[in-house]
Amino acid sequence: MKFIHLTDTHIRKAYNAGGLDAMLEKLESAQGLEKILDRISWDDVDFAVITGDLVHEGNAEDYAYFNEILKTKVPVGIPVFPVLGNHDEKAAFYAGMLNEQIHKPYYYKEYMGDYRLIMLDSAVPGKESGYVIEEELEWLKEVLREPYGKGTVVFLHHPLIWSADGGGTMVAKNAGAVLDILEKSDVFAVFCGHTHQNSTELSNGIFQSTSDSAAFSLEIRGDELAFTKKSGYCIVQVNDQSVSVHHEISDTYDAVLSMSLESFADALKKMDDEEQQ
Repeated sequence: MKFIHLTDTHIRKAYNAGGLDAMLEKLESAQGLEKILDRISWDDVDFAVITGDLVHEGNAEDYAYFNEILKTKVPVGIPVFPVLGNHDEKAAFYAGMLNEQIHKPYYYKEYMGDYRLIMLDSAVPGKESGYVIEEELEWLKEVLREPYGKGTVVFLHHPLIWSADGGGTMVAKNAGAVLDILEKSDVFAVFCGHTHQNSTELSNGIFQSTSDSAAFSLEIRGDELAFTKKSGYCIVQVNDQSVSVHHEISDTYDAVLSMSLESFADALKKMDDEEQQ
């Protein structure tokens, strides 16, 4: 089984004037995604998956625009499986991509030959941090109750393991509960986004890979956090339960925005604290 792992595309038809929106407009995220999709060799690819932050806090029209890019650039017959991230708006996603007027977590399963694929929703509306709700955990337990074929691969936005700096803010808040379910099942690999960095982890026999963002990268430079033009994606080959991940890098490492790590951490904490009041 071979697939393309994309993440954190942050697409909008038009961005606002300030903050992260201004940076994304400067980066021309949509054109960057189109360039990535054009350079991929699709001949033997079974599917593509995009692990969240599809659109940057947009509306249904933005999701329709994002969907049109995929339909135009990904060859017919290759499915693209979307996952929702913390910058996605659930109701807008359902309306713009699925033509459904509902607002609920988006999680589902697919089958690809001898493999089962599970797409989880770790995004909590209005929060930067991730959490897999109890209803979803129960669904996950039921799906994994019986093993399938050569095993199961899980996709979600927030990592379940992150040993680099800032790990506590990167992983889903109930990552332990999710891992406990996965470790008792036939799941052997997890793919996620959110970190805007390439990383691989291994925990109790479960391999986890995060990918560069297709829009921009985050890089720690001393005591500052730099938002750079670096972007990329992963080409993944699975043979039985052996996993090979090849990282493709696009664009440069030039910083388009930087801030102190302390102020960035404070901003993330404030986001979550405001929602709890």
